[in-house]
Amino acid sequence: MIEESAPPLELSPEIEAAIEELRCLIIAREPTARFRVTQGFDPPGIYLKVIVDLPEADEINDAFMDRWVDMQVEEGLDLYVFPMESPAGLARREPPPFPYAAPPVITLKT
Repeated sequence: MIEESAPPLELSPEIEAAIEELRCLIIAREPTARFRVTQGFDPPGIYLKVIVDLPEADEINDAFMDRWVDMQVEEGLDLYVFPMESPAGLARREPPPFPYAAPPVITLKT
């Protein structure tokens, strides 16, 4: 499933083909992945946000990374891919431990 931002983006045929190619690579690795296409501004370009239900969203990087780099370097496409963990996946995570232990109480004799 690919969602586009509102209002709909006007994408070049090259960007549309690149998005579809990356989508196929990612779906082959993670069939439940969902996609959202938005206009990005820093850096400027098209952002493909990939929502996955995995413990670590970066686990899908191997599925598309080599081809995506080729698209940017050799084809000059301003297309950026952002793997993101689904809300359900985030809810299942253990909260991180508090980073600091309480300091010991020291009683000073005066």
